[in-house]
Amino acid sequence: MTRWVCALSLLCLSANLKANAVEPLTKISLSYLEHPSVVTRAIPIVRDAYQALGIELELVAMPASRLISSILQGQLDGDVVLAEDIFYPYPDIIAVGPPLSSVTFVLLCQPRVDCTAEILGNPTITIASTDESYNSVVRRIPNAAGSHIYKVNYLGKMPELVASGHFDYAFYVMSNDWPVPEGVKKLKRLPLFESYAYHVLHKKHADLVPRLHQAIANVLASEHEGVTSRAFTDVRADKPLLPIGPGC
Repeated sequence: MTRWVCALSLLCLSANLKANAVEPLTKISLSYLEHPSVVTRAIPIVRDAYQALGIELELVAMPASRLISSILQGQLDGDVVLAEDIFYPYPDIIAVGPPLSSVTFVLLCQPRVDCTAEILGNPTITIASTDESYNSVVRRIPNAAGSHIYKVNYLGKMPELVASGHFDYAFYVMSNDWPVPEGVKKLKRLPLFESYAYHVLHKKHADLVPRLHQAIANVLASEHEGVTSRAFTDVRADKPLLPIGPGC
């Protein structure tokens, strides 16, 4: 009888362990902004890191206005790369790995107009901006809250909108480590403040962070050695700074 009781206990324990076992993660869904540096630089780094861990990536182009909410609501697992000033107000979104790049928030300006700090906070001048870029600028430079903002939630389109004359000014985010996008080169630029850009995940994936941190570090090290240098081709769907207010 004792042996039967022990055997039954072992079977129950085995069943409980199987029921509680965590299935290995095999797929991650990430949003990304259609920004030249994201598409040609950040996506290959992140893709290679996940590939090293045997995790498949689903990449979804997302407008800036929906990106944060899609992660917080669990519709997506994270984003390919975001500036720390964008995501730090949201504790459920966590940085993963070393930063992919340092970035500068800038004011893009038409070549024919003034491009000075006096533009910020002037209610008679319209500045195109995504929601999150505007929020980040105001947190850093409080007097910018007086600016007249026209919301355009596609960050990658800002250089085109300024160059075409639709707007004289726009807030934009540029990498300090990767090439200047072609659409930006002919525009005036006023540096506002610097930040770091990280791959981010929802905190529910916190257990993945140590392995992914190392995988990203390995890919970055390989890139610096000239081993990896290719553009992303499988997508679905700059330094004096202005005085700033309290920041992150």
